[in-house]
Amino acid sequence: MSDEPEIPLKELLSALQKERDNLHGSYADIAQMFKEICEHPEKSWVHPVFVAGLSDLSAPNGLGKARNAGWRFLVQHGSKRNYAVELEPNPKGDGYAFAELDKGPFIDGMCDILENNEIAEKINSGKFKLTVLRLNAMRIYALWLRSDKPAKDIIIVIPPGPAYLKTWPDVYNIKGFESALKTAAKRMVKMNSRSV
Repeated sequence: MSDEPEIPLKELLSALQKERDNLHGSYADIAQMFKEICEHPEKSWVHPVFVAGLSDLSAPNGLGKARNAGWRFLVQHGSKRNYAVELEPNPKGDGYAFAELDKGPFIDGMCDILENNEIAEKINSGKFKLTVLRLNAMRIYALWLRSDKPAKDIIIVIPPGPAYLKTWPDVYNIKGFESALKTAAKRMVKMNSRSV
């Protein structure tokens, strides 16, 4: 995990507070959610979001090319609905800005997986760092539990996933996950090159 990014918590909370202060009064519920995150960030599973493209995934060591695209907080709010609050780096590189508020089956699935005692223990013990892996072109969201030794990393595809992948409660190591993705990624790259 030596290449694992440190959580820039102060900068993230500052950006969230700024967004909260600029929200129109009709968004009072969202402002309250942001306030709860700022007051108790330790309850929000803050984690990096990594992304990779089709060309990355169709090549050897595809996940090694994944890049940090931002940070997320998970929060339950209102009627215990699960939300993800995502922040991304400013274009100037001088901080972070609110990017999106998300809810739906991937967020609910992610929260369900994190409630699993075995998974929570792996993260809370410090042996693994929680990361989200977002493969937009393939419509795949996964939890990537990163270890000091990449061979021990665990990847959990959040349902719903494509038919060629096993979803939670099944898990992958990096090699198995890259192998399961490679054929579909190559096929999609080929299809995209034909449509250009």
